[in-house]
Amino acid sequence: MNRFLTLVAIFLFAMPLMAQDKPELKSSDLKKLSKPFGAWVNAKIEGDPAAASKAMMDLDSVRVKVEKKLKGRAVLSLVRDWEWVFQNGRKFETSGKLIKKGKVLERDMGAYGKYYVWLPSSYNPNKVSYPTILLLDADPSTTLKALPPEVKDTFIVLAPEISSLDASALLEVEGRSLIVGPIGQGTVSYRVDRRHLFLFGKGEMGVQAAATYAAVLPHFFTGVALIGAEAKPVPGQGNLKLMPVEQKESLADAAVWASGLSSHTLYPTSFEVELVEPWQGRAFWVQALKFDTGDALPEGKAARLKVAVDRGTNTITIDGEYVYQVMLLLNDALVDLDKPIHVLRNGQTYTFQSSRSLGTLLENYVLSLDGSVFPAKLRELDLPMESSKSEEG
Repeated sequence: MNRFLTLVAIFLFAMPLMAQDKPELKSSDLKKLSKPFGAWVNAKIEGDPAAASKAMMDLDSVRVKVEKKLKGRAVLSLVRDWEWVFQNGRKFETSGKLIKKGKVLERDMGAYGKYYVWLPSSYNPNKVSYPTILLLDADPSTTLKALPPEVKDTFIVLAPEISSLDASALLEVEGRSLIVGPIGQGTVSYRVDRRHLFLFGKGEMGVQAAATYAAVLPHFFTGVALIGAEAKPVPGQGNLKLMPVEQKESLADAAVWASGLSSHTLYPTSFEVELVEPWQGRAFWVQALKFDTGDALPEGKAARLKVAVDRGTNTITIDGEYVYQVMLLLNDALVDLDKPIHVLRNGQTYTFQSSRSLGTLLENYVLSLDGSVFPAKLRELDLPMESSKSEEG
């Protein structure tokens, strides 16, 4: 019982509705930004383009007013402040057909199947952002009805029904919609803390599915627990090094382990990733647009990216193998967007001046829903096959 109380204390009291670092703006200014942002999100969810357009104009108007107080600094350069706005601007339902506290709720995904939701009996999205488990289990309904206290009183749990999913379809549209879909729907419906999103695989089928998805979506998860079975090697096996992955005996053990993990890193300044699925591409803030997979590769080879940032020189180094074009999502936690940015791509330098925009910030928010802040992007950057003379553009 003591470890359960410790777990609750770690999560519920360490995760108030605020960003990881202290925002720079005054609370009053953050709230002014949060109100039209929340209105914009609601309009997007409800499919009301007129209301979304008005909310965006209201948000931009507030941005301009706040920026006048910053003496030359751009509001869109304040990454932690916008994380706060993203996390606090939205309002969530506290009752209704999708809010069943302390009970197992079944949600339909049409042709793709269904998934189950568990909300703690004390669920209160107005006060707490909740760590969340994506649970892959051959019998999720039974598992959720017998959750240990280490899980049921602390975590939101999203559990797709994967028992009828053929192994050959695991990474196809059917499998992706069933396994990844609940994350998106859950983030829209509930106050999911995407900085503490865990992937738990339980039993032989669940463990193998969890290892497979951790390898192709390593930027999604804070940690991966493989419960009660060992996973066979999966495509992109090397990507499992990008997050903590451990074998556990039970859900309770996995929950206690997860409680000790640090927040998920949204903007790593150094990482390597393998790209093994044609739909994959995204790795943190780099999106591969053109790369080879499958039969297009020599035997034993995989498309790879190695990325590093030197903020002192405002340089991004990208080494790509069988990757030919990428998109970069950028913010001032990675580079100084007020200065020219140098990209050393397979030995060739490309220099450009980026610009921040509210439209880009909101566009990227909708695409990921993970609370990451990217007010700028380089939409297309070719990676040369061989080193050549530097160029600027």
